[in-house]
This record gives sequence, C-alpha cells and structure tokens, in this order.
Amino acid sequence: MFQIHNKTPYPSGLAFFLNAHGAEQVTVVSKATFQLPTYFDSECVLSAEQRPILYCDEYFAEPGRSSLHYPADVVLGKYTTDVGIIGHVHSPSGRPASRVRASLVLGDLRKDIDVHGDRTWRANWSGGFSATVPEPFVSLPIRYERSFGGTDITDDDPRQHAAYPPNPIGTGFRQKRAALAQHPPAEP
Repeated sequence: MFQIHNKTPYPSGLAFFLNAHGAEQVTVVSKATFQLPTYFDSECVLSAEQRPILYCDEYFAEPGRSSLHYPADVVLGKYTTDVGIIGHVHSPSGRPASRVRASLVLGDLRKDIDVHGDRTWRANWSGGFSATVPEPFVSLPIRYERSFGGTDITDDDPRQHAAYPPNPIGTGFRQKRAALAQHPPAEP
C-alpha cells in the first residue's frame, strides 16, 4: 500500500492510473497556495488557507456554461508544475480605469492580460459596429465569462446557433450584424 509521509505545510495526494501499455502508474501531487503581492516590490507569501488537492474540476456554476473556478490537480498527462491565477484585476492606486494591463512573472514565465471595463456594440458611421469606450472600473474578476467569445443563440433556428471555439462561454460573439446592437463585446 502506498502512503505519503508529507513533512511540508502543503497538501499532497496520490492517484493511480494505467499508462498506455496497461501498466500501473502512480502520480504524487503536492500543492501550495500563495497570496499574490499588492505592490510590485512585494513578494508572494504562503496563504494562511491551503487549498486541498482536487481530483475533479470545480466550476463557478454549470460545467460548459461557466468557467473553471479550480481545475483538477490530478490529471493524466500533467507531468510538471502548473501555475493558475484565480482572482481580480485591480486598477492602479484604486482609482477607476477604463483599461488595465495585468502581468504574472514567475522566473522565465510571463503572462499578460489586458482588462477593459464593460462595453457595448454601437453602430458606426460606416454602417458597421464598433465597441464603445470601456466603462471605468476599480476591480473586475478574471473570468472567461467576461472575455470575448460566447455562443450565438439569437437565431430562431437552433441549427444556426454557433459558438466561438476559443471561448464558447464568453460574450460579444455574434454571427449577424443585427444581433450586435443588443450584446456587449467584452474583451477584444
């Protein structure tokens, strides 16, 4: 029987799988939860509450209609460290901003996102549509529901419904110009 003698403050777990050849394989997972710094010159600190090892995904609401809140930690094919961000983007100095660039830098890894305040589609002078100026915000959640994409169900014929493949739960995607006027575009 396998056991883990964990001498760290981090949760750990075991999972058993069969590999492609049918041989048993064991995966050991250790997970640490950190609090991100508020200021650029600060460091991450170990969170007082450590999140448990997850063996299945947890969604904000219904799977397929909402974004992933916490992904499973034990997944076939996950052979290395995984970094996930869960939280909000805050405007600098707490003053409302229409757009904020947020970055995560961890060693050689760098990820940037541009977050815009709420927008809507509006008809422009050329007969097309463009997004309005983003509304100022102080804090917005980092969620796929707030990003560009979505599923267009505006047509009465369900066979004409379509999704934006990179993000089917987002907002702003419409196939026909007439449907844009009533729908926000979210992030570009």
